[in-house]
Amino acid sequence: MSKVGIAVVIDFLKMAQVDEIAVATTAVIYSQAVGLPRNATFCATVVASSGGTITLAVELESANEVPATEEVADGNYVIPDGKSEVIAALADALVHRAPYAPAATKFCRFKITGSGSNAATTKIDRLELSYILAI
Repeated sequence: MSKVGIAVVIDFLKMAQVDEIAVATTAVIYSQAVGLPRNATFCATVVASSGGTITLAVELESANEVPATEEVADGNYVIPDGKSEVIAALADALVHRAPYAPAATKFCRFKITGSGSNAATTKIDRLELSYILAI
């Protein structure tokens, strides 16, 4: 059996001390920022639900400093050049896991954007960033 490094799951809902995050219609939601380890393999896990249509884009912004204010837009936090969305078109209530290689920065956070026909009842029920440190 091969060796597995240390596995960590960062639960952004628990960090925010909430059970869900509303992303109504065309809202833009930012998670809290977290520090990024080096020499790790990453995976984002997202689950949304809604009483109507789900139309979300999930992105991972990065920066080398903590945001001036958590959970709001910050000019230092950007989607790195050459990177696209973690999940470009989340449109159902299934579990989505997406491997992702963050830019070599100190911090990252999720940016979730509702678009088009996204229902007013849409919410995020699970938002995690997992990583396994190389050994």
